[in-house]
Amino acid sequence: LNFLEAQLSIKNKLKEKGIFWVALQNGFDFASSGTSIDIPDRFFIYTLTWINWFFEYLKKTGKASGEKIEELKKVIGTKVKATGFWGFNQNNIIDKNEVKKKWAIPESKKVFLLVPFSFGSSLKHFWIKFVYGTDNKLLQLFLNLFSGSSKDRFAEQIKKRENDQQLIKSIREFCDKNNAFLLVKSRKKDPVRKYLAKVADKVLYDESFYPTTIMECLAISDICLSFYSTSVMEAACSGVPHICVAPAVEDWNDLQNPYFETIFKEMSDFFDFQGVSWKLSIPDAIKKLKQASFSDFNLDKSQLEKYHQKFIGDLSGNYSDNIIKEIESLE
Repeated sequence: LNFLEAQLSIKNKLKEKGIFWVALQNGFDFASSGTSIDIPDRFFIYTLTWINWFFEYLKKTGKASGEKIEELKKVIGTKVKATGFWGFNQNNIIDKNEVKKKWAIPESKKVFLLVPFSFGSSLKHFWIKFVYGTDNKLLQLFLNLFSGSSKDRFAEQIKKRENDQQLIKSIREFCDKNNAFLLVKSRKKDPVRKYLAKVADKVLYDESFYPTTIMECLAISDICLSFYSTSVMEAACSGVPHICVAPAVEDWNDLQNPYFETIFKEMSDFFDFQGVSWKLSIPDAIKKLKQASFSDFNLDKSQLEKYHQKFIGDLSGNYSDNIIKEIESLE
């Protein structure tokens, strides 16, 4: 998935033995290895939309000169192929009834899938620890005295209790009101917090490799909520409406890297696409979910098709087959 120019000598030795080297786009942040996009014999991306974002990223970061960017553009259509999101094909082998039975989810309940905030893997700055990550107003306001130039903004969020515990409380209220099962899917590097585990109906980490646990979760879900996560695309693949909770860029330092800066500029609709994914601020999400129902997030099939074509691939869904055919054609 990731490779470096230093590995070019290995690739050349492999080629001498008739072994080809191919690479897959592994998420929206694939540009970390993108300056070497011309090194593999084939680089498979989801759609050409991602190439436009990729070149904008290179320009913004200065990771490649104008001359190098022009060189990279020449491999589009030869080495770089838009074949679709290969993870989509897992849907074909998932039995929804078996998954629900395995996790003891009642047939009578709809499923609200929560991909929780990434406390474990996010940069540990003040907002995460003491504003969004804590629900103790007195302690928060005291600590906020030492937060510097953001003090006034944080104080307002603290007073209004715009934090994770309040969001979880709203999600639980939504589930109770709408007879929904609260399914939580996280990763080991992002341990689920005790207050969430207490109110969740089931907590899962990565239980299986193929099909992946997230795709099994989505196969049985009626709605998915996450925080600027690639799960928005996986939800679209599964035909599941998605809510993107959007912390302010100035608060969450993880959003201040060039990946997000360029995706917000070039492809902001990746997370906010009418009828497919609804982007809500933290206060809006807390307020809206308390009184919302599933019908407030109805999937628009025509919009879903547009989302597919722009970010995921054509509507055939034969994405893994496309990759295999491309590999078989290598000489």
